[in-house]
Amino acid sequence: MHCSEVSPHGAFGPPFMRVRMRSRPKYPVDDAMGLRFQNPVGLAAGFDRDGRLLNHLESCGFDFVEIGTVSASRRPGGGSLVAAVKNFASVRSAGRELRVGVNIGSSRDGFGTEALGEHIAAMRALWPFADYLAINLTSPRSPARRRLELAPCAGFLAALGAERDALTRSSGLRVPLAVKLLLDHASQPLVEVLKAAQITGIIGVSDSVDVLRTASAAFDPIPIISVGGIRSAPDVAARLAAGAMLVQIFRAFVGGSPFLPRRIVAGLQAGTELEGAG
Repeated sequence: MHCSEVSPHGAFGPPFMRVRMRSRPKYPVDDAMGLRFQNPVGLAAGFDRDGRLLNHLESCGFDFVEIGTVSASRRPGGGSLVAAVKNFASVRSAGRELRVGVNIGSSRDGFGTEALGEHIAAMRALWPFADYLAINLTSPRSPARRRLELAPCAGFLAALGAERDALTRSSGLRVPLAVKLLLDHASQPLVEVLKAAQITGIIGVSDSVDVLRTASAAFDPIPIISVGGIRSAPDVAARLAAGAMLVQIFRAFVGGSPFLPRRIVAGLQAGTELEGAG
């Protein structure tokens, strides 16, 4: 069974939809963002835009899935906020244990008032359902955000951090706030911006293990979820050794088997057994 029918934009063929529910594979990982995970393998945002495939993706062996990008105003190629909330409610009512994060963005470029308002609206709607929220600073549709100009970014993240705190107080729910960014941007000033906003996780984009290792040291103690160029158990082991707490896959899953996450975890388990025997 292969995912040749699956596109990065969420067009699925019948084989994928016939994947049946099985318990998620386990591999010990430390808690990240205050959340407990059964294995380190997640699915990056961009595959399931609004959560309509969560039940099937859990069957594939993912321990967590990041849906989106979702915005309060429908953006080209993005997920619907209304649909995401509806799908979340359905998954939760079914008693699924899959961890689900939501990558939130805006139809507006940059860090202005309108973009901030869209992010806050999405946070408020998704707060009762999401395990974590990720602010997308990597979208090719937002060149200003990809440049990551620190002064406007700092004010933007500070405002979202204040909204997170207000939602936590009013709801009694703690939902970690992460950012998705290019690890090439790692710098001490950026570290200070993220710490000031009390960002509790980084979805770090890079194909380079060396870049990840440098960023992990720079951003410590903020945990990094590594995404980019991960295809196998050895790739995952290398990212964990370089300082990542978790990983996300995308293209390897799109172009391969729906059971790739299970195979990766099995490979990690086999590697641990070999180390123990040695």
